[in-house]
Amino acid sequence: MPRFVATGICALLLAAVSVLRCTPSAYPAALSAHELTITARVTVRSVPRVSEFGQQMVMRVHDPVSARQVQVFWPAGNRVQRNDDSLCWQLTLRLTALHRAGNPGLPDRAGRLRARRIDGLAQVVAHADNRPCGRQPRVSSVRLRARLGAQIRAAVADSATSAVLVALATGDRQYLTPALRERFARTGTAHIMAISGMHIGLVAGCCFFIVRWIFSGRRPYVDAWALVCSVLAGSCYAGLAGGAVPTLRAVAMLSLAAVFWLRRIRLDLVRLTLLVAGAFLLADPVMITSPAFIMSFAAVAALGLAQRRGRAVHANMQPGRLRAIRAQTLLSVALMPLVATLFCEVSIISLVVNVLVLPVFAFAVIPTLLTGIVVAPLALSLAENLWRLSGLLCGMLLEGMAIVVRHVPGWVATTGLGAFEASLAAGMLLAGVLLAGWPGRALWLLAAPIALLARAQPESAGCVSAHMLNVGHGTAIVLAGERRRWLYDTGPSWRGGGSAAQTIVIPYLQRHWGGSVARAVGSHSDIDLDGGVGELRRLARAQAWVGVPGAVCVAGQRWQFEGVRFEVLWPLPAALSG
Repeated sequence: MPRFVATGICALLLAAVSVLRCTPSAYPAALSAHELTITARVTVRSVPRVSEFGQQMVMRVHDPVSARQVQVFWPAGNRVQRNDDSLCWQLTLRLTALHRAGNPGLPDRAGRLRARRIDGLAQVVAHADNRPCGRQPRVSSVRLRARLGAQIRAAVADSATSAVLVALATGDRQYLTPALRERFARTGTAHIMAISGMHIGLVAGCCFFIVRWIFSGRRPYVDAWALVCSVLAGSCYAGLAGGAVPTLRAVAMLSLAAVFWLRRIRLDLVRLTLLVAGAFLLADPVMITSPAFIMSFAAVAALGLAQRRGRAVHANMQPGRLRAIRAQTLLSVALMPLVATLFCEVSIISLVVNVLVLPVFAFAVIPTLLTGIVVAPLALSLAENLWRLSGLLCGMLLEGMAIVVRHVPGWVATTGLGAFEASLAAGMLLAGVLLAGWPGRALWLLAAPIALLARAQPESAGCVSAHMLNVGHGTAIVLAGERRRWLYDTGPSWRGGGSAAQTIVIPYLQRHWGGSVARAVGSHSDIDLDGGVGELRRLARAQAWVGVPGAVCVAGQRWQFEGVRFEVLWPLPAALSG
């Protein structure tokens, strides 16, 4: 009976995910529909993300009338003379409510921000009263993360390697370039950059064995004290990483597991996962729309189900390496429907790359990096040497991943997986994990192709449909025919970093038609219209360009596209020559 209860709860969670992702948001607005300008005391809650236009950060607003936590953009020309250690400010902010974009089939930016407990957007307004608070917090994880990131970047010369190490140490991923992010996505190793249960488990496990080794045979209850120390170490690392959902999940499960062990209560991984997931949803129901929440709990639940089934068929008699490969295979296949639904693409070679790369990261790069963090307050030179060693290993892995991306064809499959296909694939995977033998195993094997083969229905012959995407202040229109797609304008790039092409246009193309277009047309040069040209060109998403720098657009040019004739009316040749 417990097995069927767990299965029912998993099915209800999956159904809730599908329903919430397909229906409009019903969350109450934290702000009014109009802009609101306030002067209030604020506290910085994240490491500032610096760009040429200014800084972007999350701030806590200590004002009962407005939003509680907002994502703030501080323009570069609108800055008071400040100390980087200042975390408390008296600022004048222009607040804006979060609104759904409504692009079909895409995760909504407002939903993602709400899942991170961000209630609105804000911009710092130049005002004479903008100043630091008189009393600054003495201890802050934000200040510690910023200083630690600066020390790692100073110790490791290579910018790509130092960016990865900073992301692994502090969770600050602002230094990861788009090319580096694409490399991780293409090889299916992007999860390594998200500090999660693996990282917390490594820290807690190392602390547990070190404390038990130091006090072994000297005091009673050594294991209990070692377990308590391991929970504290994992909690400290979670705080250093910014308290993301996967780290909070790992710390919560670790703490509960420690309590149950001390109380001699037996609870398997599946029930523990369901218990923590239920507690998280009771505390914040909006969290169920967060990709980090979905992926984190789904991965642990898949491992727990595999562990339960493996115990039933005596799979624990296999060698440790075979069990690890088996677990990694299960994770890669079981999470494929969720990856296809949330990110619109699946890496075909992720299983092989993860088997080769993950052990080096888990047992060499991360332990060396974290050891440097521990010894940094006592001996900075030793910590820098450890970071350089970790950077050397990480650089070798990055180079190997780059070689794989360059020389292995068919590294990724773009999908159009919808809620129905995702639920069907997840249900088949769940049945395949719970049911031993056939036909359960057949269901497990047949679930993966659903995630890879799902595509949007093409247009009828001779028909072209226009899809106008909501990219904010700008334009991006996809013209879809029976065999090809065109793109008219690419949307804006944002002063806080990123572009609409990266977060909206390219995911929309990937979800519905495989990710590329036959021709991209730029109406004119403007940051709101061609802000994604660089991103689309770098990823080779368009086969031909018109009306962008380097591709002349002049009146009289004509094309025939899926039975529809296009003609350029402006600019005239005389206007270009003048």
